[in-house]
Amino acid sequence: MKRLIMAAVVVTGLAVGSEMVCGEIIRVAGSASVGKSLFPKLSEAYQARRPGVRFQVSTGHSGQAFHHLAFGKAQLGLACRRPKVPERQLAGDHGVALQPHLVGYEAVAVIVHASNPVSNISRAALLGIYEGKIRDWKAVGGVGDVIHPYAGCAGSESTKSLKESRNFANMTIQVSSEPNGCGAVFQEQALRGHPWDSDIPKVKDAASMVKAVAQDPKAIGFVPFPTGQLPPGVKIIAVDGVFPSEAAVRSHKYGLARPILFYTNGKPKGEVENFIRFAQSMEGQRLVAGSKFISLR
Repeated sequence: MKRLIMAAVVVTGLAVGSEMVCGEIIRVAGSASVGKSLFPKLSEAYQARRPGVRFQVSTGHSGQAFHHLAFGKAQLGLACRRPKVPERQLAGDHGVALQPHLVGYEAVAVIVHASNPVSNISRAALLGIYEGKIRDWKAVGGVGDVIHPYAGCAGSESTKSLKESRNFANMTIQVSSEPNGCGAVFQEQALRGHPWDSDIPKVKDAASMVKAVAQDPKAIGFVPFPTGQLPPGVKIIAVDGVFPSEAAVRSHKYGLARPILFYTNGKPKGEVENFIRFAQSMEGQRLVAGSKFISLR
């Protein structure tokens, strides 16, 4: 009888196909930029291999990843930056060693009208333009005329709960509407974290940004990179002398980019370790690239 019971226990843990059904729940928290776009694709593909694994995801901002890890509310943190000194100190005070795992990169490209002679701009000039201190194209090497900056994309990804989608039935997701995506990258890397001038016209998404710049010879804006096919009326310009490319982002030569990082408390184990390895694998990196991010290779 004991042998029968033991055999039954072993059978319940056997693989579906060649994979183990473990029934584990992984608690995840952090960046909405990653949590609402890339993470669902990675988790769905991983669950196809490991059907017993479930994810509980709370998205907001990168700081949430460090806070939840510090207080034991998450096993995996999603972040687009390194922890700040107070965040690292908080984790240390709770005996948590924040360990990063690079998964990819997020970048933006600066765009202007195709007729604009400007082909390069500095981050200092971008800050001046978006703070309202630089208002004429002549000040940045262009033909003397007023600059029309456009902002947006900060909330371009839907704030609708992903648990309403049939594709994410195995995920419990809480969604924050805090700024994320290309607007956040631009704000962090070009504007040094400063907000743009409240008088600057805002567009709802990248497609609207491209359309606005294509129709306005005096315009400047930004879109996620890689950009895909741009219309003839729009061109990408270099930033600090570096034109955006995947190679330039990976080598850290292009400045308007940030890392996509998964954080754990020390060395990951079990399903968390397996999931991170999957995200960094060839299959996982194809999903990174397919989510409009830049893969590791």
